[in-house]
Amino acid sequence: MRDDETSGYRPRRDAIYLSIAPGNLDEPEREDRPSAEDDWPHWQRELVHETLHEYEHKIITERSPKGEELFRLHGASVSAR
Repeated sequence: MRDDETSGYRPRRDAIYLSIAPGNLDEPEREDRPSAEDDWPHWQRELVHETLHEYEHKIITERSPKGEELFRLHGASVSAR
């Protein structure tokens, strides 16, 4: 990946790309953060986030009524799936 690219799932390539800053790969899990999600290292949160996009693309093929409602409320920032 180039330095200016962001993390993402690329359906045409069937690939997940992670944009992780130097040093974040060695970030340990921590138990002293406010929530369970914050316990995860940055790279792990990015990987799970992009894996959900891959799942959405491959498995969820129909738009749901709730997804349509969210899309109407929030526009293109959310998927209607």
